[in-house]
Amino acid sequence: MAVFLLLTETLTAQELPRRVQIGLAMQPVENGVQVTFAPGHQPAGMAGIREGDIIRSMDGEPVKTQWDVIEKLQNERPSTIKFSIERDGRQEIIIVRPVEVPRLDHPDFEFIYSVVETDDGTLRRTIVRKPQGDGPFPTIVMLGGIGCYSLDSSDGLAYIDMLNELAGAGYLTYWVEKSGMGDSQGIPCMDINFEVELSGYRAGLAQVHTMPDVDQNRIILLGHSMGGLTGPILAAEAEEPVHAIIAMSTFGVPWFEYLIANSRRQLHLSGLSLSEIENRMSETVKVHYLYTVEKKSPEEILKIYPDRAGNFQLPHHYTYFQQVADYKPLDLWSRSREAQALLIAGGADYVISIDEHNYVVDNLNNLRPGSAKFLLFENMDHGLRVARDQQAARAGESGAFHNDLVPAIIDWLRSIDE
Repeated sequence: MAVFLLLTETLTAQELPRRVQIGLAMQPVENGVQVTFAPGHQPAGMAGIREGDIIRSMDGEPVKTQWDVIEKLQNERPSTIKFSIERDGRQEIIIVRPVEVPRLDHPDFEFIYSVVETDDGTLRRTIVRKPQGDGPFPTIVMLGGIGCYSLDSSDGLAYIDMLNELAGAGYLTYWVEKSGMGDSQGIPCMDINFEVELSGYRAGLAQVHTMPDVDQNRIILLGHSMGGLTGPILAAEAEEPVHAIIAMSTFGVPWFEYLIANSRRQLHLSGLSLSEIENRMSETVKVHYLYTVEKKSPEEILKIYPDRAGNFQLPHHYTYFQQVADYKPLDLWSRSREAQALLIAGGADYVISIDEHNYVVDNLNNLRPGSAKFLLFENMDHGLRVARDQQAARAGESGAFHNDLVPAIIDWLRSIDE
């Protein structure tokens, strides 16, 4: 996995100083990391580092993975960094001077940077897009999916396109950066569990309830992927009801059931015969049961099934998904009180089930008639981008952010306000 390098400086009091950047994306190779992206306008590229260079050490310390680089830089924030690189078989020394990351700006709305404290005392960066005009504004709290990323950027993720479009349409948007990402304090994002992730969103929602620019009667939780579970968790826990929950490209059954269905789906998409699929699923079910139900560690499971290491190439600490498995999505949705619900799926999304989205909607409408709606975008992938079909998305052939998504969300929000 390539990681775009952003560094964090030391904190004082309740402030989160701006991080610095050198502008590298890297991936691990033997005895170092290889540069996969070094734009010429960023410090590393300006200093002479190029794509394909292999970083062997930094300030005299060996570099084994990109995370070694990130952790060292997070702890020191040096004014200069001496990289030892290998290029075309030759060793070179390149001095890079980090620069502070500029704050985001947009002509159609205002960016407001603030901070929120989680229950363990760590500080997280919050980023608000405030529309033009006088508030209070209907407010969308963004709940992200699995993975380690920052939205403190002008481009790169579909979330950024979506939040910009929503803010331009008059919605205040609110985002809490993940642990250890962007300017945020906390343990490295890849080491967090699900409860650590939830702590940031819980603190964020509590802060939203105190903000004068927020229309407290129109707070909308907008979750994508795993955020589609986070939304109903927050709504079920909250003292004050939320206006609506939007869940995009998510799941509607307990995680153990989802893993089994998704494993079967991936085997089918890979072109295996039915007999081959059934043979593999027999063992797969046992592995998922040991992991999510019996809470065995990957090390314990691999002693029994040594060929299943591929099941545990995880973006977070393995306990993250074991904690997810303890939640029952439909129960949470049923306890979201009077919140209106919109579930959205893409026909080109190969990691979710359209039926599960309809399952949630049907059950909510049985419980509270007319409270839930389902929207399908046939050519949308899991990343909310345009794709021809599931196979194209699986092959990495997706295009731009889906232009029809935000207008459909806005139309639905206006309909429930009428």
